[in-house]
Amino acid sequence: MKALLRVAAVLAACCLGSSASADAPLIFCVGNHCGGDGLYEYAYLVDSVSYPMVEFRVGTSDLNMENYTNVLIPEGWYFEIDEHPMGHACGLHANHGEYSGGPCYSLTPGSAHWWTDDPEYAVEFFTFGFDHPWTSEDVSWEEIARREGPPPEYYTFYEWWDAPVGTGSGPVHGPYGPYGDLNHDLCVDQQDLSLLLADWGCEGQWCIGDLDWDDDTDQADLGILLAHWGAGCP
Repeated sequence: MKALLRVAAVLAACCLGSSASADAPLIFCVGNHCGGDGLYEYAYLVDSVSYPMVEFRVGTSDLNMENYTNVLIPEGWYFEIDEHPMGHACGLHANHGEYSGGPCYSLTPGSAHWWTDDPEYAVEFFTFGFDHPWTSEDVSWEEIARREGPPPEYYTFYEWWDAPVGTGSGPVHGPYGPYGDLNHDLCVDQQDLSLLLADWGCEGQWCIGDLDWDDDTDQADLGILLAHWGAGCP
């Protein structure tokens, strides 16, 4: 498996812009669809290939640390939610392996941030992750790897938005609003209900009210919205 990841990294490196090299990390979503049900709803297998990493970030729209549970942290590392804005897709969720519509004009309010201050604890690969109750969107990631030798001592890598989501060098999924928040104002209320009802009966990949991602807007989606009524609202 490790050898396959290294080969894939070399192939992906041709399209990573200024960050392109055989040393570029691979970011894989692990789980149902990185934002689905089950343990570690958001999980990222990071493989630095050549240089051990000392820092990793993914974009998030939730700055409340209490909402992040079962966080996966390497030994000697730290975890925080900080106000470090990153590119995101304004609520767009492309399924694992599919292409995102790309970053939008705005940035996330923050990021989920793992890091170590001690190079002795740098890791070549690790599955970072956490559980979070919110639905997902396509977000940026950032990884900093440490190398020995002449400057620059550290390499920084970013996602490639033209790559499939969560399958290597592309964007991954991060928390974006509570379930049922169709207008992305971080509050499930009458406005979201109106959007869902206006979209009732829609079939296809881009249905606005499709909260369970089964390519239609129906009774199941209405149930999700009503079950989360008031979520995130002041």
